[in-house]
Amino acid sequence: MKVLHLVAIPQLTGAAEPTWDMVRALRNLGVQVDLRIDTKRQGNLRELLAQSGEWSADDLVLSTKSDPTEVLLDLGRLRELVRGYDLVHTHLSHDHTLAILACLGEDGPPIVRTIHAERGLNGNALKAWLYERTAAFTVASEADRQQLGDAFPELSDRTLVLPGAVDATRYRPDPAARARVRGVLGVGDEVLIGCVARFQAGRRHEVMLDALSMALRQAPHLSLVLIGHGELEDAIRTRAAAPDVAGAVLFPGYRRHDLPDYLAALDVALWLVPGNDATSRAVLQAMATELPVIGGSQGAIAEVLDDGQSGLLVHPEEPADVARAMVHLASQADLRSKMGVRGRTKVLAQHTQERRGQRLLGLYRRVLGVTG
Repeated sequence: MKVLHLVAIPQLTGAAEPTWDMVRALRNLGVQVDLRIDTKRQGNLRELLAQSGEWSADDLVLSTKSDPTEVLLDLGRLRELVRGYDLVHTHLSHDHTLAILACLGEDGPPIVRTIHAERGLNGNALKAWLYERTAAFTVASEADRQQLGDAFPELSDRTLVLPGAVDATRYRPDPAARARVRGVLGVGDEVLIGCVARFQAGRRHEVMLDALSMALRQAPHLSLVLIGHGELEDAIRTRAAAPDVAGAVLFPGYRRHDLPDYLAALDVALWLVPGNDATSRAVLQAMATELPVIGGSQGAIAEVLDDGQSGLLVHPEEPADVARAMVHLASQADLRSKMGVRGRTKVLAQHTQERRGQRLLGLYRRVLGVTG
């Protein structure tokens, strides 16, 4: 089987990382997979692919910033390119549209689409036209499948729920890293509650900080660790300097290569909404690190977390609810430990890259009518 993955993005963020994970998982199962990315905009994805021994040709521009001439050239090149593949897997609206247009006609390979963001689940005329011509879909959660089915009822039997996955050998408990990073952060016995997310609108950092303010009244040994960067960083730092939380918020910056070490240094992880790829991959990374998770009760987070077992589900818009969860976990080290072990056990059983690759390969085989 030969498969072409298209993702119109130049940076290892959002849809790009789960796409790359899919490609590697399929290759490990013996599938011949090629990848094309955005080659016009600046970004780190091509460099990271090269450093890992991966290859992505530059025969397509595949960019949302393409001018009309580049789009037409891409369409012609892609029409020739897809003839060499059994199936095309798309990830974003731009590459999906190009693939549909390139594959029109009886000889074009079937197209699969992964919907990584909520906006792809809602209906409009263009999506109706594209989705009608798409052989199958994958989404990150049952809630996403239901939302897509509400907008496009005819897609229900063509949609696979493909939960996120994580490398549990990279993300794991690491006492040495924990001690080292806590030393760098200058903390001792404080209970560290951490979130890894871009500082941008919609991530609910303001709710986290308001919740921290409430929680500190009962658990003054708490600190909130906000890992990341982004356009709202100045505003978030300003809020964190307010008297009610001053000194209780740490900003380690953006971490990539040493992110597992920083997760190992935490006591609790916190995410109130799914990230850009909808799979809540960061929640799974925390679970693999044996961290209990305080999670918003929506989307993939609510389906990944077992409330009261591997973490606590809270209303993502209510600081008081988040604060209660913070205080509850901050005061019970044994409970944190038990929840963390249960979380890692679930990741190892249900959320490995191999398992995800096998489920995706099964979908491809059904689309292509391949048995065995």
